[in-house]
Amino acid sequence: MPLEFSAAAYRFGHSMVRPGYRLSETIGPLPIFAAQPNAGLTGFHAFPANWAIDWRRFVDLAPLEPGDEHNAADPGN
Repeated sequence: MPLEFSAAAYRFGHSMVRPGYRLSETIGPLPIFAAQPNAGLTGFHAFPANWAIDWRRFVDLAPLEPGDEHNAADPGN
């Protein structure tokens, strides 16, 4: 891959990151980088217990069939 293309891909990928994200309907938007360490999404600290992530806001999740908990071949969720 030519160097010019790799640099363009690097810049494009970093431009896709938003300055903040809403984790759920009740939490957010939170900045990625915050002045106080525990107020942002930068990591390297414990995730606060009241910050629940609703993954449907980030990934298109299709519902799963419930399955049969009494059948080992079809455990479901």
